[in-house]
Amino acid sequence: MVAVIALALGIGANTAIFTVVNAALVRPLPYRDASRLVVVWDQLSKLGLDHFPVSYANYLDYKTGNRVFEDLGAFSPVEFNLTLRDQAERVPGVRVSANLLSILGTNVVAGRTFTAEDNQSARGNIAIISDALWRGHFGGDPKVVGQTVMLDGNVITVVGILPAAFSFSLTNPAPEVWMPLALQAGTDRTAGALELIGRLKSGVALEQARVNMKAVAHGVEEQYHPYRGPRGEDAGYGVTVTALRDELYGGVRRGLLVLLAAVALVLLIACANVSNLLLARTAERRKEIAVRHALGASRLRVVRQLLIESTALSLAGGLLGLLIAFWGIDVLQTLGAGSLPHLQRISVDGRVLGFTLLISLITGLVFGIAPALQGSVLNLSETLKEGGRSAIGGKRGARLRQVLMAAEVALSLVLVIGAGLLMKSFARLTRVDPGFRMERLVTARISLPDDQYRENHRVIAFYREMIERIQTLPGVSSAGLVSRLPLTGGPGGDPFSIDGRPYDLHGRTPQVVNQQIVSAEYFRTMQIPLIEGRLFTTRESAPIAIINVTMARGFWPGRDGKSDAIGKRIMLGAPRPGVPWLTVAGVVADVRNSSLNVQPLPQMYVPFEQTPARSMSLVVRTAADAPAIVSALRGQIFALDPNQPLYDVKTMQERLAATIAQPRFQTFLLSSFAALALVLSTLGIYGVIAQLVGERTHEVGIRIALGAEPPKILLSVLKEGMVLGLAGVVSGVCGTVALSRLLAGLLYQVPPVDPATFLGASLLVMMVVLAACYIPARRAARLDPMAALRTE
Repeated sequence: MVAVIALALGIGANTAIFTVVNAALVRPLPYRDASRLVVVWDQLSKLGLDHFPVSYANYLDYKTGNRVFEDLGAFSPVEFNLTLRDQAERVPGVRVSANLLSILGTNVVAGRTFTAEDNQSARGNIAIISDALWRGHFGGDPKVVGQTVMLDGNVITVVGILPAAFSFSLTNPAPEVWMPLALQAGTDRTAGALELIGRLKSGVALEQARVNMKAVAHGVEEQYHPYRGPRGEDAGYGVTVTALRDELYGGVRRGLLVLLAAVALVLLIACANVSNLLLARTAERRKEIAVRHALGASRLRVVRQLLIESTALSLAGGLLGLLIAFWGIDVLQTLGAGSLPHLQRISVDGRVLGFTLLISLITGLVFGIAPALQGSVLNLSETLKEGGRSAIGGKRGARLRQVLMAAEVALSLVLVIGAGLLMKSFARLTRVDPGFRMERLVTARISLPDDQYRENHRVIAFYREMIERIQTLPGVSSAGLVSRLPLTGGPGGDPFSIDGRPYDLHGRTPQVVNQQIVSAEYFRTMQIPLIEGRLFTTRESAPIAIINVTMARGFWPGRDGKSDAIGKRIMLGAPRPGVPWLTVAGVVADVRNSSLNVQPLPQMYVPFEQTPARSMSLVVRTAADAPAIVSALRGQIFALDPNQPLYDVKTMQERLAATIAQPRFQTFLLSSFAALALVLSTLGIYGVIAQLVGERTHEVGIRIALGAEPPKILLSVLKEGMVLGLAGVVSGVCGTVALSRLLAGLLYQVPPVDPATFLGASLLVMMVVLAACYIPARRAARLDPMAALRTE
């Protein structure tokens, strides 16, 4: 039972993690011939952007100019205000080229798909809906095809329903409404922001596609030379082609492989444990094995019998491990929400069952081969004597058990060091100052449809009245608007110009900046400190901007920690006629806009009234609990316009938790595996030392009878265990240093070879070894010499 439980823990952990790896890196994606699907992006190398949305004009040139794709489709993620029964709800959607569904290999289950005419004529009044939307909002009524719904205030006809099994993985969340793109060729090479999916022709390799698309991009560059970026700059234009699986799972591949390696180490420790148990059991069965030899059994037959027994144990452990894996998968799906993409694909399939069977068989051979070989070699005359001692229990068997014990210590140390590094990294990550106060900060999003709010003055009036209404609510301290919330943005930036300086993207400090559109109340609501100058007012007459400390000190360094940025003039993009310069009015503290582990980039804030945007995020500082204020916020929005839902409502602390979900998940799992490894190692070390002490009972009795003091006996046994533990620690440190590169990409401000972590983990493991050795050592020191001398 001990062997089966130890194996079940190791095999179950391996199966659970392999289920995730299988879904992400092994199992075919849920599209027809998915290995031939690729994603195509524009590349702006001078801006450091390898994945930049493709313009309409570029898409049409790529579609007609390539020689490697069967077809090339386009899509653009959007969101819609869906109004049903006088209630507005925000739903995810996507605008697509007519050929996208056929490229993915799917069709509708009712109605029709889009046609090329739907794209050419910009027939934006039709939609295909997902199975989830059809069942959840329309009760699964098949008559919904041909009916109309209200999206963004427009009447839209439902023309098709997608199958329940279809899932579009490149948007998160998955789109529920599909509408046709309005594809129109034009002279503006920057209009549109599309993501492209292509299906490679049969026999065309990914590298061939990259070479061909580079040639197509070169042709575009020559025809429209110099090809300009989104704001008139020379951005270093090119094209990049990525396999669809790499696009979806490339960001989690390293972490999953590290976890898979960790559970493999746990399984090896379990194998070492069971191998020690079998060595002890084989030593007890030496007379039985000797009799079999005496009756004519060959060594091969004895080895085969012992391996069959070990394999039976491992299969039993595998069966119990599979049950543990089912529980573990549920835990992974619960804990991995927000950190693992497309969790719905994680399930036990034939490949997972085959993996479990395979590692069960391999495990049986791994832990059974040493006892089988050791037990098949006997001195028959000695073993068959009534009082003879077996070679199995002699020096050779003891040495093998000691080697296994040292190996357990080494493997455990590798896991403990890895967990320690991740824990230290995660602790430093959570201590990073985001640049604002998160407590009692409620956030949400609002998006006004273009058709209803086409004029800027209507957009400004809506948001201004909304803020005024919200600030009068009980429990609201202040409220503001921002175009993109902190901790939710990407790492990229836009080039900018400085009045009186050359436009240089290749200087020592990259001349790029993130732009945020904010209301005057934003800085007070977020409690972002003002460092120099002033903040915005509600009535700004001249074009101005506020910048962060990184931008101020990077481009206008002053003295005594100050900058010379106040009064300087900047412009987003290259200098060009008709675009006003913005005067820097103030400098505020840095804010982590992308995530906690990304250093702040230069940041520029512009007033909402001067650059109104229809889609904005609301931030509300409350004196009450968040749930109590959300319904009041919704009520104020509904009073202003019942067709505009307040959506994506979360506290800022919830958004922070989402940004650190992946490192938290990885740290928790690796720490759990390290703890399991320590438990298994402790049991294994205790078993080895206890067995060695048992075999030396006669010797210990003689030493005590000759006057050896109990403390000396105690220290003698402890010394033997600690020497083995030290050998394991040295081996484990060397192994961890060799494997440190695997962890390098998962750490934040912690080197992969961190002396303090290595030392602390080594001391912890040695303390575990000491604790495991102490009980057998104490038992040896308390032996009754008369009873020990009678022991054979």
